[in-house]
Amino acid sequence: MPQSELNLRAAESVEVERFTFAGVRVADIRAAAVETPVNIVYAPIPFAVMMCSPQDLEDFAIGFSFTEGIIDSIDDIRSVVIEEDSEQRGLRLVVSLASDKMQRHLARARNISGRTGCGVCGIDDLSAMPCASAITAPPFTLEVDSIIRALDDLVARQTLNAQTGATHAAGWCKANGEVLAVREDVGRH
Repeated sequence: MPQSELNLRAAESVEVERFTFAGVRVADIRAAAVETPVNIVYAPIPFAVMMCSPQDLEDFAIGFSFTEGIIDSIDDIRSVVIEEDSEQRGLRLVVSLASDKMQRHLARARNISGRTGCGVCGIDDLSAMPCASAITAPPFTLEVDSIIRALDDLVARQTLNAQTGATHAAGWCKANGEVLAVREDVGRH
């Protein structure tokens, strides 16, 4: 199901108590970032459960698959389907891989017994440690003004953080500091 068809909110209003500098207790309502369990599933086989904000989940599945070494490029993924768990415990990202990538994935042993999905917890041997391929590019120089522009734009485009004050973000930028994409709440652990 496309993410747009699900009723997923990145923030919700919660009742809080806050204290003024004078020590007065005040009842208030604030926006809080939503975090939900997301089960990443390759074909019918569950792989990992991550806690994350329920937004940009297709991008999350692609990035997770790449950094885990399951795919080498976006072309290795045929589809990503988001499903609500039938018992409403969280969400499932069902990732369909190209057949050769699925075979490689199934051949790699991993015992998910750790408390996070960092890619190392649960492997049984160092040779099984996932390693994303290095991307080679010619060296380049960044101007300080470009870095400042990118950082300012990154902050300005963090809509969930502006609401909640409780998330962080990653951005994809050009060398001149132009921000092309921003994704908030990138793996809290």
